[in-house]
Parts: sequence; C-alpha cells; structure tokens
Amino acid sequence: MLHLNLKLISSAILLFVIALLFSCSKNSENPTWPKTDPPALVISSINVNEGPFNTLVEITGAGFSTTLADNKVFFNDKEGFVKTATETTLTANVPVGAGSGVIKVTVSGKTATGPLFTYLLTPVTTTIAGSGTAGANDADGTLASFNEPIGIVIDNDGNLYVADAKNNKIRKISPTGTVSTFAGSGTAGLVNGVGTAACFNHPDALTLDNAGNIYVADELNHVIRKITPTASVSTFAGSGTYGLTNGSSALAAFKNPTGITLDNSGNFYVADPQNNVIRKIDNTGMVNTFAGNSISALTDGTGTTASFNLPVSVAADKNGNVFVADLLNQRIRKITSAGVVTTVTTTGVRITSFDGINAITADATGNLYVSANSSVIKVNTDNVTTLMAGGLADAEGHVVDKSGNIFIADTRNNKILKISFQ
Repeated sequence: MLHLNLKLISSAILLFVIALLFSCSKNSENPTWPKTDPPALVISSINVNEGPFNTLVEITGAGFSTTLADNKVFFNDKEGFVKTATETTLTANVPVGAGSGVIKVTVSGKTATGPLFTYLLTPVTTTIAGSGTAGANDADGTLASFNEPIGIVIDNDGNLYVADAKNNKIRKISPTGTVSTFAGSGTAGLVNGVGTAACFNHPDALTLDNAGNIYVADELNHVIRKITPTASVSTFAGSGTYGLTNGSSALAAFKNPTGITLDNSGNFYVADPQNNVIRKIDNTGMVNTFAGNSISALTDGTGTTASFNLPVSVAADKNGNVFVADLLNQRIRKITSAGVVTTVTTTGVRITSFDGINAITADATGNLYVSANSSVIKVNTDNVTTLMAGGLADAEGHVVDKSGNIFIADTRNNKILKISFQ
C-alpha cells in the first residue's frame, strides 16, 4: 500500500515538472505572453491647423485602433468622419459647422485631447427673391421681380424691406420668401398716405428704429420719409427743396440724400452727397451739418473743417461712431460722436482704397460691411478686411442679421441675395 502511494506521488511530481517545463517553453516562444496593457491613447500632432468643413485632417499619435469604427474624432466636440485608421495615424473630415476648438479622439472608452483646430467659415450664396429680370411682380421667391433694388433692412421678425428704386416702391420679403409691395404706388412723386396710396421718387437707403418704423432716403424728392409698421407714410425731414439748409425738419433742404443711419441715442445721420456733407437730425427734429465743408476733397478734421468727395452711405456703430462710404475718395471715413473725422486705414484685401465704394453698414458687434467694386468686404474692429462675396452687379445695399447672414440688394441683377456661412 505504501509502495502504491509513493508511485502516485512520484507520478504527480513528474506531471508538475512537465507542465512547468512546457510553460517555460511557451514563454520563451511568445515573449508577449502573458498579455501586456495596450499603449496609452495619445495625440501628438495634426497636419493642418485650420480649414473649412470637409477638410481632411491627419492625426498622428498612439493607441488608435486599426478597426475603423472603434475610433471617434471630434472637432470642437462635433463628431467628424473617420476615413482611415492605423495604430499611429487617423484621417478624418471636419464636419459642417464645427466651429473652432480642440481635437479629441476616443477609442474604447479612452479619450485624448489634441491641438486647437480653427474652423474657417465657407460662404454660401443663394437668391432668395428676384427673377433677375426688371419688373414689379409680387410673388414668391424668384418668381417676383425688382427694378434696381438698393436699400435693405431687416426687422426683429426676419422680414426684409427693400427700396425698389426704379419702381418707386418699398417691397417686403417675408421670412418664407414671399414678396409684396409694402408702400408706394409705383408713380414718382412726393405724396404721403397709407401703403400704395403714397408716392416716392427713387427711394434709396433705409434704416429701422426700435419701434419698427422705416426711414427712407427719398433721393429725388430730397427728403427723408417715415413709414410706420402699418405702412403709413409721412415726410420726416426736408422741405423738398434742392439745397443745403439747416433748421427744423420741415424747413431743411437736402441735395439727393442717398444714405441714412440711426445711432443708439436716436439721432439720424444722412449722407448728402451733392452737398459733400453728412447731416444730423437730432431727436428733437433739428437738422444741422455734422461734418463736411461742401468742398470736394479728402481732408480730415473736426466738423466742418473736414471734407468729403461724394459721400453716399453712412453706418453708425454701437459706440456712436459714424462711418462713411466716401465714393470718389475711395475711402472709409470715420466720424466720432464729437465730429472728429479721420480716414480709416485697413489691412487685407483692398488695403489702400475701395474702388467704387457705394454702401456701408455695421453689425451688432461693430464689424463693417462695404460694397465696393462688385464685392462685399468685411472690415472687422481691428480694420482687417476679408472678401465676403464677389461677382455682384453693383450691390448698393446690404444688411446683416443676428445670425451673421448677409442680405444683399444686387442692384443691377435685380435680385436679393443671402450669404450664409457653413
């Protein structure tokens, strides 16, 4: 019995030794056994640091999965589309509307953060109204027609109002694109009334107050008109006489006013190009010459010591400064609330001059938008310029909504355009 037990013990010891030897043999044949932890997830670099949507970005690092679906790439927390994957390299497309922010990669529950990617907006231009053929047809979208639209404003509800110059009408475009006649009979004249009972004579620039009233630079009538939200038209300033007369709104005289803007204090500023001056209508209704001495020249100074050369458009920023499209001087001029006139120096496109500058407006943050030489150019608060749109047919009016979309009166093409950004 003892002999049998010894044999069993000996056999067990032998089997243990054999198993141990086999284990050592496996370890020597496969140095990765037992398995080690996977490498850490790391982003070391990206091949491009900026671009618009659909830009292909190569991400270099470690710990990526060779299985494509296991990798998630985010641009400013918006998921992109992963196209290729190795353990050390991923490529992914930037999604639409990503915005600027850091790049992140997620693999099997782990996340790595990489460098900043700057998202560049891509302008997309669409025609929201106008067939392109001169006419006065009220209809939806491109079935409607205009005849040299110039001024354009937008209200808080997203309705656009357009000074349809050669039709002598103010047209309304609803947010859905329906075009209607808001005011004006179509016959040239200086007649007050409601809606189509009123008459204009080549209405030009428009501006809008907080109560929804529209003010019109009624160019060939030499007056400023007011239109209430119920389309009641009255004469706001000007006697209708061609001249340069200051005083009360009823006695004042203008020469072909083509620009109008409103500041935060309720003062209006009028581009009076044939007089080579900028006029001010204060909140008591008094009209005076704010800047310019009626001499055709390029002179900086204060008030009437300064000079312009056919100033055609004006825009007020949130700080009370007034900017002027000085057409024949091919410059942007700035007038402070104290009347100090300077010439704006810009960098970027159109660095030294703005050939054909004929319209200027400002957005809520103080950026300027200028129509010049068949283009719309943005001038930011650092005076750096960027081309927003080109190939236009003498765009004489534009406005920017709260979302940063630009609406353009493409005057000679008889269309209203929208530039949105992706």
